[in-house]
Amino acid sequence: MATLSELVQAGDLHKYDPELPDSELELRTFLAFERVAKWITDTLPALESDLDRELSPEEEFNALMEAFCGGTVLEIPKDFHPMRPVGSGGNDQGIWELRTLDLRIFGWFPVKDVFVAVSARPAKQIKDQGIYPGLVLEAAGYRDRLGLDEPKFIGGADPNAVVSNFAYSE
Repeated sequence: MATLSELVQAGDLHKYDPELPDSELELRTFLAFERVAKWITDTLPALESDLDRELSPEEEFNALMEAFCGGTVLEIPKDFHPMRPVGSGGNDQGIWELRTLDLRIFGWFPVKDVFVAVSARPAKQIKDQGIYPGLVLEAAGYRDRLGLDEPKFIGGADPNAVVSNFAYSE
């Protein structure tokens, strides 16, 4: 078993650099599996908004990462929210979704203010294909196979347990 730092050093997880202004400290961390890191560099730049927005999905992602990593207040359910596991009424699997209007990113919080991303896709694709339950199970499976020290994740659906600064939106 390994720590998050050891998994980053080994290349099993990749730390995202949010390129915050010099005056801002990184207060939260976004880690990703190789497939998400590759999606960010190879696929995301070519995506177009499904909602005819001025911001491209890449610009939405960059804004979300700046807010997430910079410690800005995150809004539930607009920016993030817990995902219900298949066949259950709760969030026992501890899977969360980071969101923009055009994008969905699935993963979990191993410790407060650290998100590990397993998959990222356009929201329209996920909705059209009806694959929310599969992405929740996929995220849990990747986490369970990762050689991370226990406890591997924060269970439950309490945002206080996973991020230090949030608010409920309408």
